[in-house]
This record gives sequence, structure tokens and C-alpha cells, in this order.
Amino acid sequence: VKPDGYDRFFPKSVPEDSAERREYAKDLLSNFSRRAYRRPVDDETLSRLVSLTDSLQKSGQSFEQSIASAM
Repeated sequence: VKPDGYDRFFPKSVPEDSAERREYAKDLLSNFSRRAYRRPVDDETLSRLVSLTDSLQKSGQSFEQSIASAM
């Protein structure tokens, strides 16, 4: 069961493939960061955020949890 507002933050299904999941994380974090920082996010910052999600998933967090932590 998805919580209220889930589709607002995760508009697509989470991909099974790790490369596709990483690209989806990049899209989500890019959109969020641009609004949060109120300016375009640079590639280095975005790369660090995506790497953080990778690391968190490897340590056992779900995709959704890792995105929330990166946000």
C-alpha cells in the first residue's frame, strides 16, 4: 500500500535494473534540488546525491528511503 502523496514524489515505477534506477534517482533529485536550491543544480552536486542513494541502497535502504535521505 502506497502512502498518501507517494505518486507526487515517485511518478513512475521504480525500475528493477540498477542503471535505470540510478537514472530515475538522478531525475528525481535534479527536479527536487532545482526547486530546493532555487537555482540550477551543478553536475557535481547531483552526482554526489545520486552516489549517496547508491550507497544507502547497498547498505539496505529501499530506493524510496535512499531518495528521502538524499533530499
